[in-house]
Amino acid sequence: NTGVFVSVFIISIFYIVFNLDMDIDAMPEIIESPEVLYTAMIFIVLLAYIPIYIYMRKQGFTLGQQLGKTNVSPSFIFAALAICLGLSGLTTLFIVPIEGLFNHYGYTTLIDMGTSDTTYYYVSSFLYIVLIGPIMEELVYRGGILAGLRKYGDRFAIIISSLLFGVMHGNIAQFFFATLVGALLGYIYVKTNSLRISILIHVLNNLFALALMDYLYPNLSEATVVWFDWTLTIALILIGAIVFFKCYKHISLNKGVVQLPISPYKGYFTRIPVILLFLYFIIMMYVSVTPIEG
Repeated sequence: NTGVFVSVFIISIFYIVFNLDMDIDAMPEIIESPEVLYTAMIFIVLLAYIPIYIYMRKQGFTLGQQLGKTNVSPSFIFAALAICLGLSGLTTLFIVPIEGLFNHYGYTTLIDMGTSDTTYYYVSSFLYIVLIGPIMEELVYRGGILAGLRKYGDRFAIIISSLLFGVMHGNIAQFFFATLVGALLGYIYVKTNSLRISILIHVLNNLFALALMDYLYPNLSEATVVWFDWTLTIALILIGAIVFFKCYKHISLNKGVVQLPISPYKGYFTRIPVILLFLYFIIMMYVSVTPIEG
């Protein structure tokens, strides 16, 4: 639908504009400051939600319904968070060799937003990374895209929404993690029929990452960071794997209520807007690979 494509496109515009290797000498320093970038991101995701909101209202979904109360036990939340953090550790294992390969040829797949020690930076980064970003992304990708596709089956809706969520990030390093976590958050949404828990898990995951990168690691030596990061990665993978396999037998998804004459995947990925959108994201990933400075 138009609302979905417009929203995803608006969000992606930010990534392709602000994540490129820009010439610092060609523009004012204030424009490239991380504080301004995070502030811009906040406005971008808020703008992107407008067409999704209009579309969902036309489909009979209200924001109150999507954020409705749900009876979820603390153990469900713990399990979801453990698996989410485990996926973070898991993706690290194959992102590291991929990044190493690019580094060998003088390139990097990682995007550095930069840091600062100003109050403006800490407030803007916290607002976007921990609060506004996760909430708006859940409203768009789970509350909009996934909810709109559920009539074709929960599995199909989760796969498509998580793929879009992954490629929207516009870089190779984040694609794997965002896609897997998008699938987890999508499953949480379809099982609870509410965005509350998926938002909570998304917020906690981002808070955990921000606490490490902006508050803990800068105060440790490089050797300590490497040792701690790999120890934490292995621990998260083990805990996440244990929790996942304990919960695996309880995983179930509903089939679609709308039967199509062809596979929903074939019908979806042969649409011109979808082809153009994914082509656009592939280009974004390509341009996000930049030469290593120095």
